[in-house]
Amino acid sequence: MYAENPSNNFLPSTGKLNFLQSPESETNLRIESGVEEGGEVSIYYDPMIAKVVVWAKEGREAAMKKLNAALGEIILVD
Repeated sequence: MYAENPSNNFLPSTGKLNFLQSPESETNLRIESGVEEGGEVSIYYDPMIAKVVVWAKEGREAAMKKLNAALGEIILVD
């Protein structure tokens, strides 16, 4: 997840993360993040908010379904 502004040609955007909710990490799902709710995305660092990492023994299609479900659980308000 990146802090990008789609109305500004997807350039990085800064600001406070007023609300951030993501799924809990589990066996086949990991959320890697350097920011948290109430934190700031500043101009001095990469605008990455988090990486969502998934895998599945059943293959790529199963992993994609898991990723889609995890992304659907993320709520972010700036």
